[in-house]
Amino acid sequence: MHLTKKYKGFILTKKVPYSTFNTDTYNKKDKLDVYKESMGIVFDTEADKEIVSRFEAQIHSFLLSEIMLIDCTTLDQYFERSKSKIAKDGLDHILVQMFISGDTTRELQNDQFNCPRGSLIIIDTSRPWKAFNKQFRNLTLVIPRRLLKGKVPNEDLLHGLILDTQQNPFASLLHSHILSLQANITKITNDFAHSVVSPSVEMVCAAINYNPNNETSHYSPDKNVALIFRIKNYIEENLSNTELSIPLILAEFNLTKSTLYRLFPTQNGGIMRYVKERRLVRAYRSLSIKTNNKTISQISYESGFESESSFTRAFKKFFEQLPRDVQKGANRSIKFDATSPDRIWENWFRAL
Repeated sequence: MHLTKKYKGFILTKKVPYSTFNTDTYNKKDKLDVYKESMGIVFDTEADKEIVSRFEAQIHSFLLSEIMLIDCTTLDQYFERSKSKIAKDGLDHILVQMFISGDTTRELQNDQFNCPRGSLIIIDTSRPWKAFNKQFRNLTLVIPRRLLKGKVPNEDLLHGLILDTQQNPFASLLHSHILSLQANITKITNDFAHSVVSPSVEMVCAAINYNPNNETSHYSPDKNVALIFRIKNYIEENLSNTELSIPLILAEFNLTKSTLYRLFPTQNGGIMRYVKERRLVRAYRSLSIKTNNKTISQISYESGFESESSFTRAFKKFFEQLPRDVQKGANRSIKFDATSPDRIWENWFRAL
């Protein structure tokens, strides 16, 4: 909906599309559950028992053409994007998050790291995520991955990156930009919202690409991004082909093994692990469709597995769930009205 409400004392009309989710509008016993359901568009959340009785949350969301700005205030809780959630929702956004108050402790590959207030943290919604946010207010810039294509070394390597505003001048500028965007959001008309997109994306890219010493790092420029993108598209189009293999990919792109292994490093599992994970994600989405009457055996073969048993073992290992449990869960319905105006931000997020 268009802004017709008050936000920080302003009366907003004919401005950018705006949504406010506020637990004040719900019964005390429903506050946490409806918040979890709404936030569930991005993260599964859990709060400690002692917080449940006093739980409150506000989510102000602004749709700025192809990007979003989200202003969230709430209490201590755990946030998670599991492999199964990623497979089910298919979100492919890059989140640039900063904390106005409170902070977050991320857990990435069994490593815990605190992201203090003043820093920026990047979250890739296509990758697993675990974090504990202490009573906080944060701002999140939501950018579809497609807007970063070709502008950063490799957007697949950004997950969990912390941009230090003390050491990185472009991170400091980005931090100020997000704050300024939030402060001036009430003055932007929908007709000019698109004007915010390019400067915001370019500022994010500058902060990511900043490398004053020209040192080769984990985030160094990759000249083969376009080739990786083509290979991934080819894999996606051929997931159901049980003959999809390294020799087939080498022949299709006229590559040597050493080149392919450099593009898909073995320390990350290599290209066939990538193929296997993409097949499992496809299968999960198929199992999650309520109207899908296909058997698990059919889905396994359509996803490129040679047998239902090998599929089930791989599925259980990757998602820590059995295919039949996912299929049963597809029939669960939401508890609260997801079409209410305060939850329209969920639709914007999905559609970016």
